Amino acid sequence: MLIWYLYGMAESRVFLKIRKEVAGVRAGGQGCGDGKNGKDGNGKGGLNMIGVNLGMSADSFTPCKVLFLAANPIPGSHLALDEEYRKIRTKVMAAKHRDALIFVSEWAARIDELQTWLLHHSPTVLHFSGHGSDTPEGLVFAREGGGGQIMSAHAIGETFRILKDNIRLVVLNACYSRTQADAIAEHIDCVVGMSTVIGDAAAIAFAGAFYEIIAYGRSVQDAFDSGVNALRAFQIPEEKTPQLIARKGIDPKRIFIVTLSSTATSGPHAPHPGATSSIGSISEDTLRKVVDAIHHQPSGASSVSGPSARAPTNLPDPSPRDVKYTIVSVDDHVVEPPHVFERYLPKHLRERGPRIVETPEGHEVWAFDGGFHTQVGMNAVAGRRPETVKLEPFRFEQMRPGCYDADARIQDMDLGGIWAQLNFPSSITGFCGRHFAAAKDRELGHACVKAWNDWIYEEWYKAYPDRIIPNGITYLTDPQQAAAEIHRNAERGFTSVTFPERPHAVGMPSLWDRKHWDPIIQACVDTDTVISLHVGSSGMYAIPEGAPQLQLGATMFGQLSLAACSDWLWSEYPLRHPGLKIAMSEGGIGWVAMLLDRLDNIIDRSGYGLGWPTRPADVMRRNFWFCTIDDPSTIDTRYRIGVENILYETDYPHGDGTWPDSQQVIEKYWGHIPTREIRMMCSENAAKLYRHPLPKVVLPRD
Repeated sequence: MLIWYLYGMAESRVFLKIRKEVAGVRAGGQGCGDGKNGKDGNGKGGLNMIGVNLGMSADSFTPCKVLFLAANPIPGSHLALDEEYRKIRTKVMAAKHRDALIFVSEWAARIDELQTWLLHHSPTVLHFSGHGSDTPEGLVFAREGGGGQIMSAHAIGETFRILKDNIRLVVLNACYSRTQADAIAEHIDCVVGMSTVIGDAAAIAFAGAFYEIIAYGRSVQDAFDSGVNALRAFQIPEEKTPQLIARKGIDPKRIFIVTLSSTATSGPHAPHPGATSSIGSISEDTLRKVVDAIHHQPSGASSVSGPSARAPTNLPDPSPRDVKYTIVSVDDHVVEPPHVFERYLPKHLRERGPRIVETPEGHEVWAFDGGFHTQVGMNAVAGRRPETVKLEPFRFEQMRPGCYDADARIQDMDLGGIWAQLNFPSSITGFCGRHFAAAKDRELGHACVKAWNDWIYEEWYKAYPDRIIPNGITYLTDPQQAAAEIHRNAERGFTSVTFPERPHAVGMPSLWDRKHWDPIIQACVDTDTVISLHVGSSGMYAIPEGAPQLQLGATMFGQLSLAACSDWLWSEYPLRHPGLKIAMSEGGIGWVAMLLDRLDNIIDRSGYGLGWPTRPADVMRRNFWFCTIDDPSTIDTRYRIGVENILYETDYPHGDGTWPDSQQVIEKYWGHIPTREIRMMCSENAAKLYRHPLPKVVLPRD
């Protein structure tokens, strides 16, 4: 769990009618805390990932999106919001129509984000988990910059009046939320609110039973009655606290959130127009939903994984490619093998560390910290037969060994004519270590970071120091520990570290939180460690409802890189540290010249960026490097970017990768470029940036 600094502890007395000092009571007030204690700052907010089409059949249940909003800005109030979410998900996963409910979570929710999340996710169900207050009546959201902020019942009601199109059900699992529920029910079919204080035990029991019934295709009334009965069954004396309010003219007995696609009709009880058969933006925790939904595809759905599917998946080894260019690739990936944490974690933590588990369908997934993380198929496609590339998580035996084994990787590099590689981590780390930063057990999260780094050092870099550029992760929960890990790695040869490229997007402190980031950035400067930022490590492009998920998400990599580069530039860390080095991976270079032009424009024409002793565009060229696979249309902007700022990537073993044909790709798209410039972009720039050795002869020769 991330460190979040709590302020204004005394303020909580001012805004609470009854100060709830006992942990687990869902009443709160305005102006207390920084909105980031407890669950709010754990980095499990809605990470936007490329969506997955579940391939639901025509007679299946129509999927509906459930938006889980959480806010816990009250100091000393340790609401078990994560346990509530886990309980709901556990109950739903065991239900008959589990695939019909798609969960999206957003944590540390603020008032200004409510409208954004409703528009972006277009949910059928909104679930709010957190604090409510009766003086004045309203829900307590996190405040930007710290503290809590009350949204009045009137304001909440107006929000749902304006944005009611897709929403059929709202659940307010917070104290004193009946008034807000009444306001919402003027516009939404069914709303659940709490008449008074509700404790964690009651809130969790009610929610679990409620959504279990929903996922069995029963009515909202049945779900509500089941939730209340769960309180009776567990002898929790709060059975009268939940209240179900229906919009005028609506009978909750006739409202079904889960509805059959084949019986869809027009009218108030038809499936919602926003319900589709695809997942748009999902959180990392929701990847379990994706995995399990794939496991339970309707009969006839395509699948190549599992014990019964052992047809050959890999193509024959390619013939060694002719080497015309010395290639140092600065964006490739490793797939962590099962033994990483068994071998490198301290003995007393190994039982709780990440481990590979096999599903009944024969898939291999990572289990860690109460969740599951997949190595989806598209992330390990090098050398696979094109017809076998699917989204389901591959087994290790279905991957080329070069994905996870250093010796095999070197063989693949030799086959493809690659001199050296810098590798990014994969899904168990959150692609940048953020899953370990979010671990509830801080000792375990920190140890997992060190274990991953030790594995890359011992089995990859130490074994092949001339061929592997060591790229580490660090423990971003604690600035001092993060800095110490950067120093530890630098002392044994690491020249790179990776972070989420936009940390605020995954619940971490923003780059303008100097108290958090100053020690980390200073450690990079002191050790000459390059900050290597991989697009997508803090989320994907926000996909509009109905858009082609994979296609649009992959298309917008450049846009994401532009945004991340802008954030880092205007954070002023590059300005304050002339020696700071930042490399942007996977996003190409097509956006770079445009951004440089824009920076000059706002200085020379608009005047927005005045006050820096060095022009922002010059800082960008001084402190940033950019990666490309080919960019055939924009490589001719290299003089504007700076030839010395361009690096090459092969993206092994991902779907965008050029292996084993990287040599041919360079020849095809860069063959017209002067020899010296090709040599710089293919190898010399990267070798200089990462202080990595080159072979005695660097190709192409002059």
